[in-house]
Amino acid sequence: TPHKPLQPAAVAPLTEPPLPRDRPSWRYSATFYVVRKDHAEGGKSFLPLTWVDGTWIWKAPKGNRPMLLSHPLAAKPDATVLIVEGEKTWDAARRLFPGLIACCWSGGCKAISKTDFAPLAGRKVVLWPDNDDAGRDAMERLAQVLYGVGAASVKVVANPDDAPQGWDIADANWTASEAAAWVKANTSETANSDKPSPCAHEQEPPPAPLTFEQQWELLELHAAEVACSNWPVMKGIAAMSRKASELDIPRLGQRQIEQLLEQAQRRI
Repeated sequence: TPHKPLQPAAVAPLTEPPLPRDRPSWRYSATFYVVRKDHAEGGKSFLPLTWVDGTWIWKAPKGNRPMLLSHPLAAKPDATVLIVEGEKTWDAARRLFPGLIACCWSGGCKAISKTDFAPLAGRKVVLWPDNDDAGRDAMERLAQVLYGVGAASVKVVANPDDAPQGWDIADANWTASEAAAWVKANTSETANSDKPSPCAHEQEPPPAPLTFEQQWELLELHAAEVACSNWPVMKGIAAMSRKASELDIPRLGQRQIEQLLEQAQRRI
């Protein structure tokens, strides 16, 4: 089914997730985290971290993923859910709207169908898109998904007319009261289309091949995991060599691997 919930892990994680201390991360569930890296030349990348079969792996979970929520739904049974795009915007939403449940999904505009929104059945939901065509299109598609799972209502917030391309509420220099006033004055109902939910029929495009920078970033994260394990040196080097091979990184010399592990050890 298109909205099969992510099944809970049979065994709760036995170790802490190997999250880099110098990068922001978000806890979607006990078994699923997302780590963000901002690049010096601009842009950003996200790496999912999942507990699978007794270990942490740098991949998204199989099956539909959980939502990122500022409060458990059961803790605020009557609260409206405010859905924004992206974890950084989610941070701003939960700060500006403490009385609501801030929510977002992982993977960006093209990954709506990979998240389980069924828990929002019967909820009042407000969508706040980023100020660009991709963000508006994503929220239009998400509105139909929410109607499909039985949301009580789905509204959308309009962005300021003078907001630049790509603007979101993380860019707003607003107080909580100013943000609440904007929402109150600039929210409208969305249309419940008769079209089938895109989650049931659209195929997600295949993931783009990893760039070398992304491959190297995964290798650095694996180095942090190895450094946290306190393995003997040669076992750690062997693990790093296997990981480099899995990532199709040209064979590394032992000294390069040792330097990666030394750098990782200094960061933990």
